[in-house]
Amino acid sequence: MNTTSAFHTYRIVIKDKDFQVLVDGELKIDGTGKFTRPAYNGRSGISFGAANSPNLGEAYWESVKICNPARSLNDLVLEIRLSK
Repeated sequence: MNTTSAFHTYRIVIKDKDFQVLVDGELKIDGTGKFTRPAYNGRSGISFGAANSPNLGEAYWESVKICNPARSLNDLVLEIRLSK
């Protein structure tokens, strides 16, 4: 899937033993029943971006919304370009 031509809306839904990944409202990954055991030590989470140090990733995000009672944010770099 080529995601470089435009902004896309990604939605990841996790509930009980199921997860789904939707892109622009279209189901791309159906993980129904794929979580077969509880997360280690009750942890749950999701990561996006470069996940292997010291490599870096780059992405342009128009908006990010996270609904999760256990939120944390690590290693954020922000660039703001002002137009004239």
